[in-house]
Amino acid sequence: MCKETERKPYTSQIIKTNIFWMGKKEFELGKYYKIKLGTTSVPFKLSKINRVLDASDLSDKKRELVKRHEVAECTLELKSPISFDLFNEFQNTGRFVIVEEYDIVGGGLIIGYEEIKHNIVWHKRGITREQRAVISGHKPALLWFTGLSGSGKSTIAVELQKKLIKEGKMVYILDGDNVRHGLNKDLGFAEKDRIENIRRIGEVSNLFVDAGIITITAFISPYAKDRHIVRNKLGKDFIEIYVKCSLEECEKRDPKGLYKKARAREIKDFTGISHPYEEPKNPELMIETDKIKVQEAVEKIYNYLKEKCII
Repeated sequence: MCKETERKPYTSQIIKTNIFWMGKKEFELGKYYKIKLGTTSVPFKLSKINRVLDASDLSDKKRELVKRHEVAECTLELKSPISFDLFNEFQNTGRFVIVEEYDIVGGGLIIGYEEIKHNIVWHKRGITREQRAVISGHKPALLWFTGLSGSGKSTIAVELQKKLIKEGKMVYILDGDNVRHGLNKDLGFAEKDRIENIRRIGEVSNLFVDAGIITITAFISPYAKDRHIVRNKLGKDFIEIYVKCSLEECEKRDPKGLYKKARAREIKDFTGISHPYEEPKNPELMIETDKIKVQEAVEKIYNYLKEKCII
């Protein structure tokens, strides 16, 4: 209870916090948890890790995750606004616990927030993905092709799309080159641009899947953490397909002449040459295109979709 003369609690959907992590699994960017503050319980995702305090020497570390028993300064993005106080102003409603499934995995203090600037809410559409699946005759899915340039991602994606469309399935391809003509026209190939490129594609893919479409993406997507964020967003609808091919074979194919330019240093930050590619550790499927033909690859993916009752 508060008096009319007293300051009202703050309300926001984005809060800045100091957290102490106790979970057995790491606190991960993009993954959803629940925040419990008083009687309020709201889903949230970890949107930014500003710094992590190293328990061994008390130094600050820049990291993409928080390990057990570590303290970190983080920004949390909630699915809906909550009311709260800053911890240094009123402790009881300025602290919270973090819940994963049914376990308390962390606690935290609210040290800041971002004001709600727009009256924007997520509109429920009145029709579920299950209902759309009945209408279309198949479940939606995101087939996330990842691999080096020249590995065969786009070629396989196109042939798979042809096969599925012949059977009356709703399919759409988001190709790395095509989206850079419009949606991602403003992005380059530096690390921060690559991260934003994949973030945008993840958001667009989520909308396509929500519409009931089998969505195929063909992007190098070199960073494991970015692919993991998309996986967390899509959940069971995310199917990672590692289109694996040796660097030597990709260079031999070089359909766009990009490897030749990269070797001549005409292209900066080229994946596999001057920029790293982080191989998926546990993809749903691995297609080795230097060992099998395109149609064999298509059949392998098609059979997987059948086995998982997606089509």
